[in-house]
Amino acid sequence: MNIVYVANEAYVSILGTSLYSLYESNKAEALLDVYIIQTGISEKSIKLLESLADSFARNLIIINFEDIKQRKELDFLENKFDISVMARLFVDELLPKHLDRVLYIDCDTLVLRSL
Repeated sequence: MNIVYVANEAYVSILGTSLYSLYESNKAEALLDVYIIQTGISEKSIKLLESLADSFARNLIIINFEDIKQRKELDFLENKFDISVMARLFVDELLPKHLDRVLYIDCDTLVLRSL
């Protein structure tokens, strides 16, 4: 199973809670890869998220999304939305092409049962 989150530093503690609930509720899932499209998460916070994934023996893949301002076609959106909102529009471009499907989860979602 492939899970996608989009987050920045302001939501990293909330993301950590969601990740913990995901991992805890899906211990029996053989494959559970989590992709985090990050829009400004500090190295310290990334290390904490990786440590959490390691404690559940799960893969955590961090994808940087910093080049939104280089996309001229999005100039009109730049002042209206946070960059993390816009990152969701590019999930298909940012994730590895071999993935058939993914489940997007908001950072403030608690996973209470197996997915």
